[in-house]
Amino acid sequence: MIDMKTGTLLATAVLLAAAAACRPAAEEGRPTIQLVRDIAADKTDHRNALLHSLAAPDRHADIAIIGDRLHSNALAQAFMTNDVRDNIDGSNNPDGLQDFSGECITVYVDDASSAPALVGRGEYETLRNFVVNEMLSAVDTVYNLAQFDLEGLGKKSGAKVLVLSDPAFEAYGKFDIDTLFTLTGCKLDVIAPVHAMLDNVFEGREGKALTIGVLCDSSYCENGIYSDIIRQEFAARGASGSDAVILPIAQNDTTDLLQDFLDRFIVSGRQGALDALIVADLDVDMEALRTRLGELTSVTSAESLTYRGRVGQDFRIIGLSEAITDSCFRILRERNLFSHDIAFPRGRGFMFIPRPDKDSEGFLTIPALAYVQD
Repeated sequence: MIDMKTGTLLATAVLLAAAAACRPAAEEGRPTIQLVRDIAADKTDHRNALLHSLAAPDRHADIAIIGDRLHSNALAQAFMTNDVRDNIDGSNNPDGLQDFSGECITVYVDDASSAPALVGRGEYETLRNFVVNEMLSAVDTVYNLAQFDLEGLGKKSGAKVLVLSDPAFEAYGKFDIDTLFTLTGCKLDVIAPVHAMLDNVFEGREGKALTIGVLCDSSYCENGIYSDIIRQEFAARGASGSDAVILPIAQNDTTDLLQDFLDRFIVSGRQGALDALIVADLDVDMEALRTRLGELTSVTSAESLTYRGRVGQDFRIIGLSEAITDSCFRILRERNLFSHDIAFPRGRGFMFIPRPDKDSEGFLTIPALAYVQD
């Protein structure tokens, strides 16, 4: 029997519509922030010179991940352990060797600022400035040894590819990073979560109008962060007739996620079938979800009478971490940016903290284990 959660679905739709009405358009063509314009206009600015020097990324530099601690650490773990590719020919065959062997995965996190909260308060420019500044620290080769090292006496590797782990960074920040990179000649690739998942969804179906389901953390759903990005992505891919059904996952949700989503999709009144489901929650067991799909659509099950016709013949379930690591693997192979070092993947972390000299703007970038709160 279908669990008729009409109230939940309608409440979510109202929240998304209200949030979209209040936010600035998250689409190509909007003005970039003043910080980007200032850096791009001043050739003597060390940040301009830094980005200009990255016209040819160094293959011995790091895979840099920036965003909130939860997303970033989970993605770093995936980068460190994944073995889904053949390291010689790049095919989708595990070979007993980690896909990112020899690479350094560096995480940059900030515990003080919550991107969804900033969006909820309408502090979009604050978030956009913050994302650009975090990017600049990640690609730089200088860091602060400790919380009172104001000059930046530490030396580290820069970045050869940048991963935005937080979807709010993609909605409010990626546009500014892309603009700054274009204006300074920086050729680093920027991997963003929703874009990477939709690359998987649209592969072989470019330009088609698809119906896509999205399961995400409730804080990102209520602030309309996903609806902003997906609307922009559909337009950029020439798939403006596409539709997205975005529904939240509550904390500690123990329901049957896939069946619950399909029930709510049916209750929404939409006709036809879903073409894909992207799962932007790192706690979801993707293999269990795919197994459940087989059970719900098997002709040996009575449940298939309800659900089989509501998923397309080429229905795909795409997870966040697998989409990002797949995108990065492809980029490093295509651009010959793998280090080719014979070693296990290694990781390290940095934190962004407020500067102790209160009159100065910005933050310090220190090793994750070097911070002692006063």
